[in-house]
Amino acid sequence: MSEKERKIARAVLEHVGGASNIATLQHCMTRLRLSLHNPEKVNRDKIKAIPGVAGIVQSSKQLHIILGPGTAAK
Repeated sequence: MSEKERKIARAVLEHVGGASNIATLQHCMTRLRLSLHNPEKVNRDKIKAIPGVAGIVQSSKQLHIILGPGTAAK
């Protein structure tokens, strides 16, 4: 994992309410999928502002963070 990817991971973790707020984590080629205990802890604006994040989609308890090809798996 590159330093850029580490920075993205740290920032995402911070702005989703920390590790204790993550129930499950999955990824595909372009997205990081998080099931959350408390979706209200998510700071959507801060996540969108992270360099490398292309967008987010949030449903009731799941958050998809769009990172682009290959980045989500790292």
